[in-house]
Amino acid sequence: MSGSHAPLDAPYLTDSAPPSPPALAYPLPAKPFRNQAAAPCNPELGEEEINGGCWMALDKRPPCFKVQAEYQGKCYLPVSKDRGRLPSTVEP
Repeated sequence: MSGSHAPLDAPYLTDSAPPSPPALAYPLPAKPFRNQAAAPCNPELGEEEINGGCWMALDKRPPCFKVQAEYQGKCYLPVSKDRGRLPSTVEP
């Protein structure tokens, strides 16, 4: 047996299960959500401006998952208005 072998356990796992029943994506809204970043968007981060809001296109093609928007043959997720900022207060 060689000296290099796979570790016993994976360092991180994700759970995935088929949707039940298959969910339909929502149509892309006509204006941004309250908590969604609005234009101008950051294209250097992969953001796209659609209907005044910032969206990230996914490699997934329709049918999209229920948490994704479907628009012109692609699946999208809205960009957070906070864009990853740390909260100004932290609850204990």
